[in-house]
Amino acid sequence: MVLRRLCWLVAVLAASTGGAAARDFLPLEHGLRYVGREGMTPVTVEVTLHERPDGDFDYVQWVMPRGWATWFVRPATTKARLRYRDERLVSLGFEDRDGVRTRPANLAPDCLDKLAVRLRARADIAQGVRRAEYTVWGEGDMQEAWILEVSDAESVQTPDGTYQSLKFRLGSESEWIEGWSAPLLIFHFVKIVHWRDGKQIAELSLDGKQL
Repeated sequence: MVLRRLCWLVAVLAASTGGAAARDFLPLEHGLRYVGREGMTPVTVEVTLHERPDGDFDYVQWVMPRGWATWFVRPATTKARLRYRDERLVSLGFEDRDGVRTRPANLAPDCLDKLAVRLRARADIAQGVRRAEYTVWGEGDMQEAWILEVSDAESVQTPDGTYQSLKFRLGSESEWIEGWSAPLLIFHFVKIVHWRDGKQIAELSLDGKQL
């Protein structure tokens, strides 16, 4: 299974061009750890992608307070349930602080939740895509367009080391992430700055990895 996935990854990277059509990587299980802040709260954030026995994927994000915040802030978990269908990751459901949300029946087949869209963007960046548009669902059956725009390479310092990364912007006019995607880490993100309504609400940098 691992060898098949690695062969797939090599084939995708070899075929990548600036005008490549959008297509997801066959997801590789991974664990990434970040440190930073959500608002004024110091946090550690862990992100994992795990394949289930039924072939679906769980993409999970844990946000855990650090230092003084452990006395006042509770940990939080966000989970996306995904399925790989027709060379695409499909979002089946979503769970956050407000509970479990089942995918509304009227959503377009390629509509993703706000967590899973990061995997789609990561795959597109790896294939040389410079701009892409995604349909994202959030509250209820609300859908909105998220745009991916990729800039030039930059050197980014993280607690895990210095990485040459592609800078990008992913989101809508009111909410977006400014991020850095590192080819050395199979285009996983090494730094993320989260913005909402023009205000920075979170900043995370890579602290550890298990790929």
